[in-house]
Amino acid sequence: MLTLETLTNWRLNKVTIYPPTYIHETAQIGAGTKIGAFGNIDQDVTIGKNCCIQAHAKIHTGSKIGDNVFLGPDVTLLNDLYPMSHKLSPVFIEDNVIIGGCCVINPGVHISENTVVCSHSLVTKNIPKGEVWLGNPAKYHCSIDEYISKRTLYEGEQK
Repeated sequence: MLTLETLTNWRLNKVTIYPPTYIHETAQIGAGTKIGAFGNIDQDVTIGKNCCIQAHAKIHTGSKIGDNVFLGPDVTLLNDLYPMSHKLSPVFIEDNVIIGGCCVINPGVHISENTVVCSHSLVTKNIPKGEVWLGNPAKYHCSIDEYISKRTLYEGEQK
């Protein structure tokens, strides 16, 4: 059960949590973070500042998420390489990462800063800094600079 102190601290730090969402009392959530409905955040999870965790996200025990991270709807961060083992291998996501909807990140994967994982991808290995990955299993698609150029062009076409 979440304590009144924990809930008060989250409110003071402008953490927004849309119910119903399960958050273990040992989870740490940074200021300005928003967490969508129907999520599951297990014990000893750390989520940084100004993150956006969309609805139905599942973040399993021990996972660590940096600042300014976007997790799309139905993203799952797994932590058990050989279920039901007694050894957990949590996911580690650095700052400024975008993970599209319905992605699955396998146990022990490290996603470096300034990267993008496209929707419906299955990430089975570490992703280096500044890359965009997609597919099942996820593979290198382009650089973050190419991604930003494509996004800028796309946004310009929308006006």
